[in-house]
Amino acid sequence: MTESVWHLTIPAPTQWVSANDRSHWASKARLVKEWREAAAIHAKAAKLPHIDAPVTITGWVHRTISRRADAHNRILTVKAVIDGLVDAGVLTDDSDKHVTAVTMRNGTPVDRKQHPLGVLGIEIRTDVFTDLVQLGQELQGDQ
Repeated sequence: MTESVWHLTIPAPTQWVSANDRSHWASKARLVKEWREAAAIHAKAAKLPHIDAPVTITGWVHRTISRRADAHNRILTVKAVIDGLVDAGVLTDDSDKHVTAVTMRNGTPVDRKQHPLGVLGIEIRTDVFTDLVQLGQELQGDQ
């Protein structure tokens, strides 16, 4: 089993969905919808294939500033993007069977003039370990 990796770059279409945000649910829903739709559009434009194997996903948060920040605070943005990848047909589902881990990383700063709200980089990597465990379980079931 070989590992495969795909990358997707999404210029922030709107404000980031923050775990610390205490705004009204409707405001949050609008942000989630915009990120989800942007992810589906960018995934289709990048011609990402359908990935049936279990994957791990890493979100790279590229801000316009380099001050201290919490990349993991943007996990709800990445959740919306994962939903968009399902909508685009890249992922079958976002359940634990299909997405085995989600991690967040702080990316390098981007130019505010080019990307006023920042950029989200997504790395999708087949989870070879989980794939091997499942294969082992299937082989044990055949005995």
